[in-house]
Formats: sequence, structure tokens, C-alpha cells
Amino acid sequence: MSSGLLKMQICNLQNKQKRERATMVAVCCC
Repeated sequence: MSSGLLKMQICNLQNKQKRERATMVAVCCC
């Protein structure tokens, strides 16, 4: 029942990390 919610949280966390990594790369490139 709560496994779907956990999956969603993990997905959100991974997306957040991807965004942060992308911004870090952008900052490094600049």
C-alpha cells in the first residue's frame, strides 16, 4: 500500500539529485 508512495519519494529524490548535479555542472562550466 505505502510502497507506491515510497517509490514516488525515491523518484522525487533522484530527480532532485539530478537537477542539483545538472546545476553544479552548469556552474562548473561557467
